[in-house]
Amino acid sequence: MTRYLKQLLLPASLIVLSSALAELVILDSELASSYHFFDTYEVLIDAPPEDVWPDLLNARSWQYKFDLSHVSGPVNAEGEVLRIYEGEDFFMEISRIIPEKMIVSTLLPATMQDEDALGIGMLTLSEVDGKTLVSNFMARKYDWL
Repeated sequence: MTRYLKQLLLPASLIVLSSALAELVILDSELASSYHFFDTYEVLIDAPPEDVWPDLLNARSWQYKFDLSHVSGPVNAEGEVLRIYEGEDFFMEISRIIPEKMIVSTLLPATMQDEDALGIGMLTLSEVDGKTLVSNFMARKYDWL
């Protein structure tokens, strides 16, 4: 586990818990054929951005819930495609990197568990009093099949 991103585990655990609870309230409805999922959180890490950046860029070093195996493109760079779930055709692409500031990823169109999905994620870093504020934003649209 990386030194600086250990602090992301608790928020990530809470996200998994809240996601599990959210699934309990998603009901089948004739009123809508899709739904939107949004997720945001922030973590303040006691290290400067230049120390946090290499670990944040290597998502496999701190995101243990996902497979994140390399499929194609340059590793840890724009254009890299990663498999999100082991054995599933569910992929994300690193779309844009602004060094030591931002990583934008795109959930490529996918079908899984009777849903079509498409989305975007953004991780940002900013310095706050010599520490690093890591902010996460994810948005996905799911269509029921």
